[in-house]
Amino acid sequence: MKLVVYIDVYFLMNGIFDFCILLLVGRIQRRRQRLLRLLAGAAAGGLGAAIVLVFSSLPPSLLAVWQYGLLPVLILVISFGFSDKKSFFYQLLTFYAMTLFLGGIFVFFRQEGGKSWKLLSIMAVLEVFLWLVLPGLLKRNQELKSEYEVALFLGEGWVHGRALLDTGNRLYEPISKKPVMLAEFQVIREQIPEKLQYLLEQRIPIAGEGMEKIRWIPYHAVGTACGLIPGIEAKKIKLWTENGSITKEDIILGLVFEPLAVQGEYQFILHEDIMC
Repeated sequence: MKLVVYIDVYFLMNGIFDFCILLLVGRIQRRRQRLLRLLAGAAAGGLGAAIVLVFSSLPPSLLAVWQYGLLPVLILVISFGFSDKKSFFYQLLTFYAMTLFLGGIFVFFRQEGGKSWKLLSIMAVLEVFLWLVLPGLLKRNQELKSEYEVALFLGEGWVHGRALLDTGNRLYEPISKKPVMLAEFQVIREQIPEKLQYLLEQRIPIAGEGMEKIRWIPYHAVGTACGLIPGIEAKKIKLWTENGSITKEDIILGLVFEPLAVQGEYQFILHEDIMC
C-alpha cells in the first residue's frame, strides 16, 4: 500500500503542533511571548519537520541530530531569544517534556482512528486547559518567588544578573524610607570605586573618604541577632518581565558578602515595593 503525504499539510500540522508547545513553554518558563516570534518559531519547526520528510533517505543518525537536537534549539532561539545558558536549558527541557506529552496524546488518538481535524480540535481544547491550569499549579513560584533578568547601573558601568522577587524581603533604608534590594557584593564589586570598596568590605562604620555614600540598613534574620548591612545607591536598574521592561532610578542596594543562592540561580533579591 502506497502512503501519500502532502508536504504542505505536513508542514502546517507540525507548525500548529509546535505553536501549541511554544505557548506552553513560554507560560511555564515565564518568558515574554511575542506573537510574530512564536509564529516564526512554529514555522521553523514545521519547515524543519518537512526537511526531515524530504530528506528521509539520509542516515537516521544525521536526521535524529537535526530533528531532536538542532531544530528544538533553533525554534527556541527564534521564539524567545537567548538570555543565559541556565534559563535556556530549562526552556529546552520544558520543550522536550511538552513535546512528549502532547505528542503522546496525539499518537494515541491517531491510533484510535481520529481524523486530522478532530485531533487538532482535541489539541486546542487541551491547550486551553493547560493554559488555565498551569498558572495555578505554579502559582507559588510565579507570584511569591519569581525570577527576573536585571541590569544595574552604578555610575561606573552596567552589571547584569538575575533577581528573585521575595515577599520576605521587608528591608527599608531608615532615613529615606526607600525599599532595599539585596545584592551580592562580589557581583557588583568591579563597578564600585576602589576606596569605596575598602570601606564596604569593613562592614562597620569607620572614618574614611566616601563614607557619606554608604547607607547603613538595620536587619533582623530568623535565628540571628539584629545588625547592620552596608548599602549604596544604584543610579538605575532595569528589569525584564513577561510584560516588558521596568526601569527604576535611585534604588538602594543592601550588600551581602555571601552567595544569596546556594547554586547561584540569582544574585539579587528584589523588594516587592520596587515592582510597584
